[in-house]
Amino acid sequence: MVVENNTIVLVRALVKLSSAIYDIDCMIPSPKHKFQLKKDLAKFQIWLEEYIKSPISNLNNADEELLLDLINLFEEYEQTVFIKTEYFTRINLFLAKCTSSLNDLKELDYTHSTYVIELTEKLNEIISKSYFKHYKDYQDENGGNFNNIVNFMDNKGKTIIVGTL
Repeated sequence: MVVENNTIVLVRALVKLSSAIYDIDCMIPSPKHKFQLKKDLAKFQIWLEEYIKSPISNLNNADEELLLDLINLFEEYEQTVFIKTEYFTRINLFLAKCTSSLNDLKELDYTHSTYVIELTEKLNEIISKSYFKHYKDYQDENGGNFNNIVNFMDNKGKTIIVGTL
């Protein structure tokens, strides 16, 4: 199977977004998950699940082991992240995965693609919500914050090279 760099970058973004859906699921039971944030994330989750279903399914059918390896790559790190509370951590992970996915999408040679344009617009729309500012700006006593998570995901994702697929 011939795999181009663009394919790896897109897959990397979609795996992060698939994991971001899990973060939303983890937020739902929290009593803090309410108001406009709850409505916006529910709407975004439905859209995102449908939008990435086909490419993720195609990857799973082509190479299930690869997909699981990519998911595990980010989930192992995620287990080491804790910022303030479980809910606060999940929101930061969700935002970081969406932001890192946006960074991946910006690397693509085909940023003019309708699929990439729509995905980019939806990601920008959700992460720019004003109620997320507090979560993105918070820094714990150990220096952990939203930007640390994004940087890790960006850098770890770049370790995935064509030869590994």
